Amino acid sequence: MPVIDAPAPRFCTQAVHLGKQTTVCLEDLRGKWVLILFYGNDFTFV
Repeated sequence: MPVIDAPAPRFCTQAVHLGKQTTVCLEDLRGKWVLILFYGNDFTFV
């Protein structure tokens, strides 16, 4: 279970930045404030 203020595991993912698809790795953001948001699925029933 994730814990507040604990390091996140290393990962890379695809992202859209300034209209272009790019690969973003967590290590590239070292030293910056980062908000990791997981959006599970479009059109999920709540």
